[in-house]
Amino acid sequence: MRANPLRTLWSQDKAVVIGWLTIGDSFAAETMAQQGWDALTIGLQRGVIDYAAMVPML
Repeated sequence: MRANPLRTLWSQDKAVVIGWLTIGDSFAAETMAQQGWDALTIGLQRGVIDYAAMVPML
């Protein structure tokens, strides 16, 4: 099993930088993925992105 980079950073008491995706666009998700974030979160709570828009983003 490969190591989880987030858990590794947390175990070393280091900060994790997380990007937040609120635009339901796969190009925006790919662009954000290349920027060096430790993790990305897709924001579904406010209703801007629905499940159909989320799938291509993944």
